[in-house]
Amino acid sequence: MKKRIYIIQPSYKSMDGKLIKRLPVFNFSNNLPIISATVPGSWEKRICNEYLDSIDFNDDASVVILCSTGYDIRHSHEIAKKFRDNGKIVILGVLMEQISKQVMMDVIDSSFTGYPNPMSMNELLEDVLNHRLKTEYNLGMNLDFEFDYSVFNNQKMWFYPVMAGVGCKYSCSYCCYPQFYQKKYRMRDIEYVINDLKNISKKCKIIGFLDANIYNNREYLIKLLQKIIDEKLNIQWGVQATIDIGDDIEVLSLLKRAGCKIIFFGIETIDQINMKQLNKHFNINNFPRQMKNIKEYGIYVGAFFMFGLDNDTNETFKNIERFIKKNEIDIPYLHLLIPMPGSGIYRQIESEGRIHKKYYDEFMNSNPLYSIPCSKLFFEPKKTKDYEIEQQYLKLFGKLCSWSEIIDRILTGKLANAFLMLYLNYDARRKFMAMKLNYNKIKELEAG
Repeated sequence: MKKRIYIIQPSYKSMDGKLIKRLPVFNFSNNLPIISATVPGSWEKRICNEYLDSIDFNDDASVVILCSTGYDIRHSHEIAKKFRDNGKIVILGVLMEQISKQVMMDVIDSSFTGYPNPMSMNELLEDVLNHRLKTEYNLGMNLDFEFDYSVFNNQKMWFYPVMAGVGCKYSCSYCCYPQFYQKKYRMRDIEYVINDLKNISKKCKIIGFLDANIYNNREYLIKLLQKIIDEKLNIQWGVQATIDIGDDIEVLSLLKRAGCKIIFFGIETIDQINMKQLNKHFNINNFPRQMKNIKEYGIYVGAFFMFGLDNDTNETFKNIERFIKKNEIDIPYLHLLIPMPGSGIYRQIESEGRIHKKYYDEFMNSNPLYSIPCSKLFFEPKKTKDYEIEQQYLKLFGKLCSWSEIIDRILTGKLANAFLMLYLNYDARRKFMAMKLNYNKIKELEAG
């Protein structure tokens, strides 16, 4: 067997079957630099980021690894089948376990959850060479090694992805993380993170931390921020965190000094009853104060909101709009709830008989959401109709993504960062426009 491996980060298809050939802000992935760094030196390797490159199905690699594939599992199925038909061993990095197993198992030889490290990858590839490949591997959470950022050489990247840790200490009912990490998280050795930042800063000064929650470990975060300051890396970066970081003045001060420009929060709802459904233990009355604190330190606020929750009504959309404007949220991002199989919220809605009977057909086969994963409800909400939620959602998202609203939000911040805010808001607008187009196509198909 030839010791050559082909590592692929799949893109996804829009409803018209066209591949997305642009790396959207929220689809950046660290899978390629992580996996590439773990491949033993005795193996040849080739990397393909399908957002930016084309897959070579004639590559003579004996092993193909498909990185976590997000929502477009069907496209990954097509890729895997072509390689499998060509006699390749196909291994899948799993993101959404139940969906991946249901759709992909007939076209792959093995799958893994977690993240590989040099030792676990060597063991997996030894199993390949010795014809004892298992159908499943759990590769754990140990990321204490330098990532291989050469995989992005000669690619137009307006920011580079970094990870300080993996996992999350929370168990939000809608999230796919809890089933993998079970409220566990692991932070990388700070020296590895700093070395990654040093290597990246030679190529690009804008960084995006992809951690699910950078605030998992306060003591670790303080040490990391102080190290970034001491090393004088001169980088600008964004990150995801839980909203309670807004009450931590010491951390906010260090974030500012370390170059943090924006924090994204999964606020999701401003209804305390909905908070309980989401298994989020935050007090909505604290949100305005926490966001005000963050903005006082010159850090922009990005917020995700979710619709279709049990206590949502038509008034919810007006309340969210007022909340966004009153608190001067710089980048509002709206989604409809997708109850992912395996999540707590899926089990709740399914037990109540509210999942659409054709859920899997719609989700897997009809291609309504691969490019825009949160544009359609696949269940009946409690206090209104699914189509009412969808229409109100598109109306509000469209209003927030109008040029007048975007310019107004940009002008309330610092002009020095206006380009960054324009880009992020424009990316949200572009996603909304595709979402609206897809929704209209869905309705046309449903109407026959």
